Amino acid sequence: FTDENRTHTSEKNLTTSNPVNLEENLISRRIKELVSQIVDLQFLPRAMLRINIQVLQDCGNLMSNTLNCVVLALLDTGINMITTPIAVQNSEKLIKIEEGKDKDDGPDQKKMRLLEPESSEDYLIIFDQANNFESIIATYLQGDCDAEKYENIKKRALQTIEDCGLRSLYQDALRLKLNFN
Repeated sequence: FTDENRTHTSEKNLTTSNPVNLEENLISRRIKELVSQIVDLQFLPRAMLRINIQVLQDCGNLMSNTLNCVVLALLDTGINMITTPIAVQNSEKLIKIEEGKDKDDGPDQKKMRLLEPESSEDYLIIFDQANNFESIIATYLQGDCDAEKYENIKKRALQTIEDCGLRSLYQDALRLKLNFN
């Protein structure tokens, strides 16, 4: 192996199994769709919003993590938003956040545990947090899906929100940023 071969091999598997440009275009299109639905530009009619994203590592759920990070960045800017949605994507492994159970852990200590997936459907659901996750802003499904299967996917996505601690994602992020306890 020469250095040239090693570089080429490592770049090929950097972020995704899809071609990089295809994945980037898909993420870009979904971010534009999401931002156009949630940002309130009524008081900024001539504003231009530019979002630059740099993925350093893909540990799964790239699409939902990217969308959730964009919402966090928009919160940081102070731009008026209609809602702060939560994106949920099926994954090979899910991380469940649990409160500290050991006597050595304080009440605010959190532990993470990996959960195995229940199914192999490929989905991305963006829930509207404004009404307690009752409505959905967007759904992206891959493969055939009937009404019953869709309801099951929706229930699993809502369960993922509970299991992974996503219900308070933005509040926790703001609390950490502002150093509130």
